[in-house]
Amino acid sequence: MTELLAAIAVLAVGTYAFRATGPLLRKRWKPSPALQRTLEVASVVLLAAVAARSGTFHDGEQAGVALIGGAAVAAVLSWIKAPFLVIVGAAVAVTAGLRFAGLA
Repeated sequence: MTELLAAIAVLAVGTYAFRATGPLLRKRWKPSPALQRTLEVASVVLLAAVAARSGTFHDGEQAGVALIGGAAVAAVLSWIKAPFLVIVGAAVAVTAGLRFAGLA
């Protein structure tokens, strides 16, 4: 139990230090506009890659048509900036509908 509490404490301190680094460095170091743009694009690309991977594979194998269809609907609705509940509801409805139709 002591090891668990120590691990939690270390993770808490590390998380706080990591979060505090951003505002502290912002005052001392100003990245160039090109670097800022590159980091913005890199974060979007990383998020898209994670979404694509989790939306097309399940348990290490390629997901069925239903999951991919739901992810595609969610991606399109996100692209057009639909409300979050609409995105989730539509993705769930499409996935459930395709599974009901036998396209698991």
